[in-house]
Amino acid sequence: MQPRFPTARIQGALLVLLTFAVYAPALFHGFVWDDYTHLLLNGLIPQPDGLERIWFHLSFQQYQPLQLTTHWLEYRIWGFDPLGYHAVNIVLHAGVGLLLWRVLLRLELPCAWLCAAVFLVHPVNAETAGYITERRNLISGACYLGAILFWFRFEEHEEKRWYAAALALFFLGLFAKTVICTLPAILLLLRWMRGKPLRLRDIVYVIPFGIVALPLALLTAFMENYLIGAHGYEWAFTFSQRVIICCHALWFYAWKILYPVNLMFFYPRWNVDGSDWMQWLYVGGAALVGLSLIPLTRRFGRRPAAALLYFAITLFPALGFATFYPQRFSFVADHFQYLATIGIIVLAVGVLHAFYLKLLAESDSLRSSQKFPLFANAALPLLLSTLLLLYLPALNNDDTVYADILSKNNDCWIAHTNVAAKLYQRGDFARSTRHLEEAHRIVPHELEVMQNLGESYEKQGRIDEARAIFETGISESPAEEMIANARERENIIAGKGFLNVYEMHRIEATLAMHLDLARLDQRANRRDSARAHLAKAEALRPTSIKPVLAHAEMLATDGHLDAALAECDRAAQINLSSAQPLVTKAELYVRYSGSGRLTDSFEKAEAAYRAALTRDPGHVQALTGLCEILIMQQKFDESASVARQGLAASKDNASLNIVLARALQAKGDFAGAAKAYNAALEIEPKNIKALSGFANLCLQGNQDKLAETMLRQVLELNPNSAVDRENLGVALARQGRYEEAIPIIQECRAIAPSLALDLNLKHLFLKTGRYAEAIALLETRLAQSNNPAEKSRVTRDLAFLLVAAPDEKIRNGTKGISLSQDLLNSAGGPDAQSADAADALHVMAAAQAEGGDFDAAVKTSQQAYAKAIAAKQPALAQEIAEHQKFYEAKKPYRLP
Repeated sequence: MQPRFPTARIQGALLVLLTFAVYAPALFHGFVWDDYTHLLLNGLIPQPDGLERIWFHLSFQQYQPLQLTTHWLEYRIWGFDPLGYHAVNIVLHAGVGLLLWRVLLRLELPCAWLCAAVFLVHPVNAETAGYITERRNLISGACYLGAILFWFRFEEHEEKRWYAAALALFFLGLFAKTVICTLPAILLLLRWMRGKPLRLRDIVYVIPFGIVALPLALLTAFMENYLIGAHGYEWAFTFSQRVIICCHALWFYAWKILYPVNLMFFYPRWNVDGSDWMQWLYVGGAALVGLSLIPLTRRFGRRPAAALLYFAITLFPALGFATFYPQRFSFVADHFQYLATIGIIVLAVGVLHAFYLKLLAESDSLRSSQKFPLFANAALPLLLSTLLLLYLPALNNDDTVYADILSKNNDCWIAHTNVAAKLYQRGDFARSTRHLEEAHRIVPHELEVMQNLGESYEKQGRIDEARAIFETGISESPAEEMIANARERENIIAGKGFLNVYEMHRIEATLAMHLDLARLDQRANRRDSARAHLAKAEALRPTSIKPVLAHAEMLATDGHLDAALAECDRAAQINLSSAQPLVTKAELYVRYSGSGRLTDSFEKAEAAYRAALTRDPGHVQALTGLCEILIMQQKFDESASVARQGLAASKDNASLNIVLARALQAKGDFAGAAKAYNAALEIEPKNIKALSGFANLCLQGNQDKLAETMLRQVLELNPNSAVDRENLGVALARQGRYEEAIPIIQECRAIAPSLALDLNLKHLFLKTGRYAEAIALLETRLAQSNNPAEKSRVTRDLAFLLVAAPDEKIRNGTKGISLSQDLLNSAGGPDAQSADAADALHVMAAAQAEGGDFDAAVKTSQQAYAKAIAAKQPALAQEIAEHQKFYEAKKPYRLP
């Protein structure tokens, strides 16, 4: 099975081409999972001094400065375009494969090229190569294998420069990921495998590798435990449970390498029960394999045993004896075994190679075949490449990752939670709630799940359920205990009173639930209870601006706008770098601009947004808010310019594309607006604001069918949107589909009744000949209305319908004359010179004609016409003139 390529250079080129061929689709993938934390939300990446802080400060949750350095440099080349990051990952993965091939050649193992090819296209390595954050695996893997090659040279020539190069490269790799800390043991294992004696001097030479690895490995363990927070009941396993986890993981990983199907980003988290004898089968099986290594070595030599030992030793840091944060979700992950896969791959390929040699020995035809060796070498990489290409689409973006997980592991609560978060952001609260209910079922005491579920309930109007889950969450929260414990502990790195990431998440969730309850209490007019929750929230985190801004919102709602603005200023002083207090201040100016207290509120809001952007130039909420306020002031060009500036730094932002579209739409650039809406929908295909805005644009452009399609998508995501439901009715009506439009407008009236909806529904009733229903609708509206302008409009339509309806059973000329007289009086009487007076006389003329007084109808119509001309209402004047022809012919006017 050894490939017979002409030169080593061609063999290496084929490995690189193979890697790029199978991973080409990954070039166009987006960001997933921790990519947001490590890249998009990592403030160290865009900062000019970020490189210094990456290396010399523990400013990030994990100390992996070499990985973050590559991201810092890449950001300056292609920003946050995922294409560049994926391309570098694929190049590095190909490089690791090349180094592996060279290592296996130096070890004189059979099928070195085939082993490297299998490693490169093996589906379990898709996470490492296709998931940007696992750059740390690739960099550390390259340094690890490079250090082994330098070590081999040192062994051969005993030149200190090769030893120094190996040690330096290993040390560098540790700054990407300390999982390679097992290299000292592996160097001794490889020496044993090759039959070389393990002398004291060999062990002494390896000791410095352990010395440089130990502090960094301990730092990683410290940060996992105390900075991230991988300790507590979720990680509280007994020694026997850890043994079970370790042995189960060994078997799991080995099986996934041999049978790489049903792969997923988060595997089910096992229920570890030491009293279940079946779980000890994993331990017994692992012990049996360990005991069999001696007879295995005697029978087949050291290579098979070395491959198994390499697999176990390399995996050891990820097997469960060391505590790490991802154990919250699963005890295993494909990217944990990136380098460890080499052991099983080499062993499996070696076994296949032995069978291959046996076949050749037993078959003359196979020995003489020129195609069989090529087939034998190509079959396994082709099979694995196919499986890899089938799995890669699952890693395309967060949506595909979570969809793939839940299709295979519906009990993955973190996947349910993250899917719910995306649905919530898109306004799909019903589906968001269903996912959060599933997550709550799986982890009933997870505070973040409870808080998110409560907010999702609230958005659906399920207030009692929201309140109940918030109160339960607060009662179960260990936040105060965590804060008290933090005050007592102190360590060299974290300092006194330090709260780790795990604790901070729980405290933040508790704080948020207090704010949620304060908001619900405020709506229920329970001000004292609301203030008490705000006080508790501020006591939990005195440095948090969230309770202060929530108090500002409450004050503004109660009419104390000056006090609310003062609270925003206080929040701005608490956190001098945050833009949010100034954004909230601007929003309060806008929201309460109709109060009459602030005549220059738009200008003040604009100034607050600009001040927010001086603190954080890329703050999306500030950018979009500034664009919105500029649109309100009809500064459309300036609004579009601000949006474009924001998109230059963050082109994959749907909100900025939407506000750009609104600015362009307002200035009449429909083509530009359509392009911006399309850009937003490419980023977020189910963004409600983008779909709704684009639909509105289509209605303006008379593209009613396209508007209908988009509006139906919006209503699938947010069924309670009365505006979009009304627009759907309009789109259907404009296509002549009146019977479909009527129930939709009726649903809108049930959600949010308004005069505009009643008039639209009246129009649809008239189009379908349902005159009696139109009259009943207008009479009901007239009886309920207290607004003079609204009453005049309804009176006008009702009067005209009563005298001009085609069905004589529902016509009522007497009532029509009475209503038209009321209409004329409300317009200022017959001497008033206005369009309203002209319209009132127009209706009265129709009423007089219905009563048979055609001479009076003609005279009144002439007066109406003169007033319409004087009021510069040519359309109304033309309508009056057309109706007058009926009266002159001694005929009343009838609606068509």
